[in-house]
Amino acid sequence: MTMKRKLLFTSLLLLLTTVRICAQSDWKKPTVFILNGKDADIVYRYGDVDNLNQGWSPGYNPFTGKTTYPHRFPFKPTAADPAGTDRIMVASGFKNTSSNTDGYTSSTKRPANLPVPLLLKWPTSGIEVSKAVLQIFLDDFQPGIFAKNYFVYIDNERIPYLEYLINNLSQSGPVGKLVTIDILPQYLKFFEDGEVKILIDDAYTRNGDGYAIDFIQLLINPKIPAKGIVKGKVVNYKNDEPIANALVTASNGAQAYTDMNGQFRLTGITAGLAVIHAGKSGFKIAFATKDVTDKDTADFIKLELRPEEITDAGALERIIREKGQLELRTIFFDVNSSTIKPAAEPQLKELAIMLNKNAGMKLELSGHTDNAGTDAGNLQLSRQRAEAVLAWLHKNGTDISGIVPQGYGAAKPVADNNTEEGRELNRRVEIRVINEKL
Repeated sequence: MTMKRKLLFTSLLLLLTTVRICAQSDWKKPTVFILNGKDADIVYRYGDVDNLNQGWSPGYNPFTGKTTYPHRFPFKPTAADPAGTDRIMVASGFKNTSSNTDGYTSSTKRPANLPVPLLLKWPTSGIEVSKAVLQIFLDDFQPGIFAKNYFVYIDNERIPYLEYLINNLSQSGPVGKLVTIDILPQYLKFFEDGEVKILIDDAYTRNGDGYAIDFIQLLINPKIPAKGIVKGKVVNYKNDEPIANALVTASNGAQAYTDMNGQFRLTGITAGLAVIHAGKSGFKIAFATKDVTDKDTADFIKLELRPEEITDAGALERIIREKGQLELRTIFFDVNSSTIKPAAEPQLKELAIMLNKNAGMKLELSGHTDNAGTDAGNLQLSRQRAEAVLAWLHKNGTDISGIVPQGYGAAKPVADNNTEEGRELNRRVEIRVINEKL
């Protein structure tokens, strides 16, 4: 076959592939509902599949997990696009005085670019929800580059573990990628009535990081196993020594432990952008992102864990002002008790210095537990721990008039409670700013 014929044959194949993909007429529909299909008991898609009204490159299929090519902007939604899709959104905390902005922000204006909730509605058809998966085609999220701290809300309730995932994305380009996220068991309740409202926003930080969502697809009780594989290694950030028995988790729920050499092999990862994190007692959680295709091939990543250390007052202030919240994982309590361990005092002293320096700030100090024990007991214990921290601060000369204690029990997990590592991550104290723009 001559080179000219080869090129012609290749072009025809690409054309046929494009026709076959574009011929999926439901991609053009603003919403799709499938009951008892091959993929799941319920498949509901919100938004058309069209790359932000710009169309796909020849042969591209967003569900294979491949990244799009960089595309033009700005772009605008059509009248048929469901609210919150195919439009540039810039977090509500953005101030025009900020010089740290991206192209999406500088090319759009208020109020057209304010974040909009996405309202998903589907017939429940009497199906019991035992598992739920969200596939979100996200575009140009760059929280790390622009120092953003996105909050993720489902039905007006913050979902911390989804925030962990969103705030560790890096999508410069701009490019779009499919992200697949397993819903933790504690949050399945939101999907039982056939309606959820999803909002992604950052009301605190001033910098501009515009983003977009092409579509969201919900799978209830999915049926098709994922084929993606990711290999990697977990090491100590300080000395590059391997860390054994660290738990590695992908955003679709796949998990594996590292061996004695710090190596792991994650299987069953859904195609798309996988957000992968590793954790072990005594270390801060570490994140990495990896493009995973639907082929049975392995990619390699390296995760570096930093030891948990006392955070000084200056760093605490910087974090609370940049992100509107902070976690205090070096405040320890006796088991099943609100008694603060002596080892927590160095961190509490740094916290007191920071709070005294920012006495006018309105804050919520919250306690969180894992799911061991009863809901009522966990709720009470978490509240008592928050009050114990507040009492220590007051006793040691801190103005606590602007601080409100709150206990959430096990209601707001940041990790799966099925492992000890996950349960440890869920046992924490947090501080967040209340109704204040930073």
